[in-house]
Amino acid sequence: MDEYQRTDSGGQSTISNAMGQAKESAKQAAGQAKGFVRRQWDARNSDWGNKIQSVAEDFRSASEHMRDRGNDAGANLIETVAQRAERLSQYVKDADSEQILGDIENFGRSQPWAVATVGLLLGFAASRLIKTSSSRRYTQRYENDPSYGSAYGGRDATDYAGGYSQVLPDEGPMTAYGSP
Repeated sequence: MDEYQRTDSGGQSTISNAMGQAKESAKQAAGQAKGFVRRQWDARNSDWGNKIQSVAEDFRSASEHMRDRGNDAGANLIETVAQRAERLSQYVKDADSEQILGDIENFGRSQPWAVATVGLLLGFAASRLIKTSSSRRYTQRYENDPSYGSAYGGRDATDYAGGYSQVLPDEGPMTAYGSP
């Protein structure tokens, strides 16, 4: 009996060691994955910042063009949009992933209705996109299929009744079983 207990406690020790090593490996893998995602996020932020900067420059150019044509009110509005886009571009380039996520969380806490509205609008847009693409796929899939729209796969009901189905003038359809 003592021998069994010793083996059992030794087995538990081995199991707990293996579990500890597995937890440590999981923590290490999670840390590596988090570092990879953070590096990718920061690289993408730089790209996004440059793209936003390009859009801001386009707005500024459009503003100057409108001002040259005498539309100062429109030019001022577009200039304001360009300035805000430049500020956003600089923020995206300079901020790291933790700061951006923290700012998004703070905004969500301070403006929950704005976040709910944005979520609702994104959900509506996604549903419209899915509906449009699914109807297009549906049309492409079945427009040349002669069996589409028929309960009998493009065949007449008489093919399935062995030729016995006929329509009598007074009694309606007669089936292979003889009942109307």
